[in-house]
Amino acid sequence: MSIPPSSFVERVTLFVSSLHKAHARALLEGLASPKRQAALKLSQHITRWDSATRQARLAREFGAQRDALERLRRVFASAPPQLRAAISEHLPAPIRATFSARQPVSIAACSLALHSRAQRLIHEAVR
Repeated sequence: MSIPPSSFVERVTLFVSSLHKAHARALLEGLASPKRQAALKLSQHITRWDSATRQARLAREFGAQRDALERLRRVFASAPPQLRAAISEHLPAPIRATFSARQPVSIAACSLALHSRAQRLIHEAVR
């Protein structure tokens, strides 16, 4: 399809057809009738795409926000030192380099829960 999905129904169809292929038709049948037929037709089109095309379209439609780096900086700045250390450890190297140096905190002192929280904060900041 030459026009990228942009409406809510088109984005829902892309998501459902890509991630819940086996149940896509049943899920899309729940849409209101004016949009149902268009969604079902688009779903058939999407399911014919190869995996790489579906993944690329999902990344484009649902990928990182334009202000992701600024949002991540705000999260980083407001985090206590141990959480900052855990966040820093989980950032990709090019992004980590853009953050100012902070007081070093022993990564070993960071708990598994703190690492999980850091990963979740990073995910939420960029999505």
